[in-house]
Amino acid sequence: RHVERWPALVRRIVAEGHLVANHGYAHRRLHLAGAGRAAADLTAGTRAIVDACGVAPRHFRAPHGFRSPFVAPAARRLGQRCVGWSLGVWDSDRPGADEIARRTIDGVRQGSIVLLHDGDGYNPVGDRTQTAGALRRIIPELLARGYAFEALPV
Repeated sequence: RHVERWPALVRRIVAEGHLVANHGYAHRRLHLAGAGRAAADLTAGTRAIVDACGVAPRHFRAPHGFRSPFVAPAARRLGQRCVGWSLGVWDSDRPGADEIARRTIDGVRQGSIVLLHDGDGYNPVGDRTQTAGALRRIIPELLARGYAFEALPV
């Protein structure tokens, strides 16, 4: 739904060379989803992304990490691989930019996939400025430590 609301942002993300992945259309937990609901949600998310930017996503991350046995087959039928994360820092609790940065920098290991949020429907004020502020510290610090930021392999 966010892709439909901000298609220009999605086009900019793609134009700047970043990966766009499917996170489902409705951002609902999929651990109890049957085959039809799982397929419908992933298909709607894919269609919204393609309509916005012309690029079909190659990856899917289940909202909250919850998925039923029907999610991975639905993703595969759409040409997508299911991906999770290895480090969650609970930025959605808005603990402050310094704490988000500390948790990320202290927790990262080679090959980490870090879960950070740009927004969701669960934060009543929709404010992700703390996460954005934390990135100003996280990125240079990890680069200084020899880490590189890479897109997921296709």
